[in-house]
Amino acid sequence: MTDTISSLVFNNAAQDFATHAKANKFTAEEVLEGYGLYKQAVSGDIPNDKTNSEAVQDIAWSMKKGIAQDEAATQYIAFVDKLKSKYSL
Repeated sequence: MTDTISSLVFNNAAQDFATHAKANKFTAEEVLEGYGLYKQAVSGDIPNDKTNSEAVQDIAWSMKKGIAQDEAATQYIAFVDKLKSKYSL
């Protein structure tokens, strides 16, 4: 994320997602989708030493491999907005 506004929007989405995920507002699949997009946006592609991991979080992240970090951030923000609308949050 190259500008301050995008970073602020992303950080707000991350905070909203974490708050509602901890309160068990989302399905397991939604939590994993959010996790994968978040990790891709923040860290980029999953490191090679984790690509064969069986941890569900690593699998969710590896499914986002190849998506540019800015694009992953945009997708993450849209995903969180969709969840907030779906659950009237």
